[in-house]
Amino acid sequence: MRKRSDATPTPETPKGSNLSKPKDEPKQGYPPPDGVSPAKAAAAAVAAPAAAAPPKQDNPTIPAIPTLPDNYQTIVTSTFGLPDPMELYRQVEGAIKAIKPSKLSLAELLDALDNAQEYARLARQLYVNAKATVESVELDVQLVVSSMRDQALATLEAEKAEGIRKKQITEADIVALASRSFPDEWKAAHDQLTRGKYTLSYLDSLCERTAERARDLRAIVSASRGV
Repeated sequence: MRKRSDATPTPETPKGSNLSKPKDEPKQGYPPPDGVSPAKAAAAAVAAPAAAAPPKQDNPTIPAIPTLPDNYQTIVTSTFGLPDPMELYRQVEGAIKAIKPSKLSLAELLDALDNAQEYARLARQLYVNAKATVESVELDVQLVVSSMRDQALATLEAEKAEGIRKKQITEADIVALASRSFPDEWKAAHDQLTRGKYTLSYLDSLCERTAERARDLRAIVSASRGV
């Protein structure tokens, strides 16, 4: 009588069978579409999130530039809406002239006072327009200056990396090389900034002179009235 074996025999795998080969299963959450092999579906599942990534933005954190409310923006538009700044400058310059109060009647003094106060206002408007324009141009000039400085610094750093330069790079080194490399542009930037600065200083003094003229005439009118 044949003894029964305690161990359960392992069935032989039929030839040509795929039972012993592990199946390529797609990753969970990406079921393979009809007609696509599991291996290709798995590869597509891995690549899918990268393909769907949004394009990178250069400055994603910069918010929109805020503006004034409309009721204040109209004031700004009116203040900076000078049609001809040069013509206004000539008028204000011409308004500052000697006056002989003793030869003027009270009515003429009052007219002169009204004109002086109006020109003092216009002088201040001319000044703020010029100041805003000069400061805006200064930003553009500084961008050009920064570009020249960056190129000079890159040259100095390359020299140091190659061993041509031994000492530390200083601010004076950057300015010296930038001014030598771009002499015309460097001088033009300097002239633009300097002339803008001193033009504003002169226009500010023009505001003071027109305001002083208005104060003097106001005092004369008060004295004529016996106030």
